[in-house]
Amino acid sequence: MGFRFRRRVKIAPGVHLNFGKRGTSVSLGGHGVTTNYSKRGRRTTYSLRGTGLSYTTKTQKASGCGCAIPMLLLILAMMAAVMRTSRGSRRPTNRERSALSPSAS
Repeated sequence: MGFRFRRRVKIAPGVHLNFGKRGTSVSLGGHGVTTNYSKRGRRTTYSLRGTGLSYTTKTQKASGCGCAIPMLLLILAMMAAVMRTSRGSRRPTNRERSALSPSAS
């Protein structure tokens, strides 16, 4: 029996980077509909939660590098995650505003 290797890393909500023995891929979506992009093409899976029923469609890869779409999606997801965490400034609450403002008395 051969060895297996699989690892799934969450990049952002609904975006996962998948590592396997034969390569990497990017999965987009969540419960119900998930699309996976890899060097072998695109696979979309539609499922009915809780029933175990699903339907999968596959498309063959286009000629050329099959890693362009997953890498583009990965870069976009990483940029979105950085932008979301780097906002840093948030609106102060009413309590914080009243503590910062000089009192009227």
